[in-house]
Amino acid sequence: MNLFDTTTAVLTDPPREAAILHSAAAILEAYIQPLIVVLGVVGNVISFRILSLPSYKHQSTCIYMKAMAFSDSMYLCCYVFQRTFMSIYNHEIRSSDNFKWICIQFLFWAYFGGLSSSIILQTMSLDRLFALLFPLKAKSWCSVNKARIFVGCMFLVLMVILLPLNLSRVYQPRLIGWLCPFHFENDMAASYDHFISIVGTYIPLVIIFISNVGIVVVLKMSEQRRQEMTSDRNSSSNNQVVRMLLVVSLTFLVLKLPVKIRNAFWTYYTGTNTPQIVALRRFTVTLSEVVEYCNFAFNTYIYILPVKKFREDAKTVCCCGDARTESTVSK
Repeated sequence: MNLFDTTTAVLTDPPREAAILHSAAAILEAYIQPLIVVLGVVGNVISFRILSLPSYKHQSTCIYMKAMAFSDSMYLCCYVFQRTFMSIYNHEIRSSDNFKWICIQFLFWAYFGGLSSSIILQTMSLDRLFALLFPLKAKSWCSVNKARIFVGCMFLVLMVILLPLNLSRVYQPRLIGWLCPFHFENDMAASYDHFISIVGTYIPLVIIFISNVGIVVVLKMSEQRRQEMTSDRNSSSNNQVVRMLLVVSLTFLVLKLPVKIRNAFWTYYTGTNTPQIVALRRFTVTLSEVVEYCNFAFNTYIYILPVKKFREDAKTVCCCGDARTESTVSK
């Protein structure tokens, strides 16, 4: 989603470098972003259906993955809604004076999808780390029912936390300014926005990094012991899930960093807005958003490609076969 409004800059005769950057940004916005979103929505729907099969209901991690597929789809659908709104009304929804309620609802569900996805991923990482450190307690503490309860409570708590979006504007200092023109105290709105960023982004990033480092260490320490034990199908399946989670978490960390670096740089940039700077800002914003959309779009393909069972179930689901029966038989 375009956080910066560069349309206010009047560029009568932009330099060649600026024109190239604007053209590149326009290509990303017109072709690459929609393609990523379409692939992401389709992939998340497939992932949701696969993880609903009986053979995946015995692991708490699969419950979290299913919830994350739902959250990622919601975030990507907000982009579809934004582009549809712009094509109909030729206006950016987040700075609209005539569609205040729609603007607020758009922000609410976009925030909800993005924040819930990062919180679910951090919970998955902690869940697997605890299961590796305390295998005897994992069956009772990291159960499927507790995972379902946590996901439901997390959704409700997050909705309550985001309720102030219905009462105030969201403030992005020095970036775009006020979003959704409602009257509210500037300091309070800015503090709320910082709170959301800390709870929904920075804390999950730290927890995901630390917990996954712990998972890697535990896996290496216990690898020799696993090789000496008798091969167990459930143990092999659990190891595949853990390794897949490591790849998803690493992808999340890598794809989130460009947006955070961009925000930090342009927030504290104090130079003049020359045509080159305006073009560079638009390009970096668009490119970082394309990278961030990949975070919500390609988790499904990370599940499917490395694991044979996922690939087989994906073929069954996509071919509209009796996936539930076939999965049970293959199990």
